[in-house]
Amino acid sequence: MTNPRVAIITGGSSGIGLALTTHLVSQGWTTVIADLQTPPDTILGPFIHYHHTDVSSYASLKSLFSFAFSLYSRVDFVALNAGIDDRDDIFNSINLEGDVNAAAPAEPDMRTFETNLFGVYYGIKLFAHYHARNSLLTDQDGEKGGKNRVGKIIITASNVGLYPMPAAPQYCAAKHALIGLTRSLAPKAAKQGITINAVCPAIVETSIMPPLLKENIPAEIMTPMSTVIRAFEALLADGEGDGACGVAG
Repeated sequence: MTNPRVAIITGGSSGIGLALTTHLVSQGWTTVIADLQTPPDTILGPFIHYHHTDVSSYASLKSLFSFAFSLYSRVDFVALNAGIDDRDDIFNSINLEGDVNAAAPAEPDMRTFETNLFGVYYGIKLFAHYHARNSLLTDQDGEKGGKNRVGKIIITASNVGLYPMPAAPQYCAAKHALIGLTRSLAPKAAKQGITINAVCPAIVETSIMPPLLKENIPAEIMTPMSTVIRAFEALLADGEGDGACGVAG
């Protein structure tokens, strides 16, 4: 294959990530799914690879990017999509049992921030490095690296990154942070030939949605998966998304 487009999709084994992976392959991309969960065997093939990845670990993400770059000496797009729901509760966990001298609570579980925020930051940092290597290879060996394209980073944020969500404060805070990160990094990213944007869907049926929540949500307020994929598609289109940078919507 001559100068393929190579994409990394974190959280690509299910939900939005899996839908995006299959869409990209239909458009001629080579994809690398990064997930703790193994993707369905039926989708793996010459254009869909899997790399076991813990996005909360910088070392694990370094291994992922190294693997993806080794395929065709380039990485053109990363979808920083992996996410989990809340893992700690502040006020509902108060339990003094009538003892004014009760011990302080145990250290809180911060995996939501480690996955949903730190993992995204790590991914942006690594993508910037490998996109620069794309450019270097293009300068030194056009046959190998091919024409360097605008690098694309798209973060899966959420509409709860724009509004409060008392039921899931950790998740909500992390998504707010992602929107701030997107808008703040975009100007410098653009100077490096990279666009960075965030998509902010409402409620999408994914594996992290509690069954009870799914049962009680009216269908009209759900975001169809097809709508989410169209948002990615618009930001990935050659030339179309190049001027869109720092957009959260």
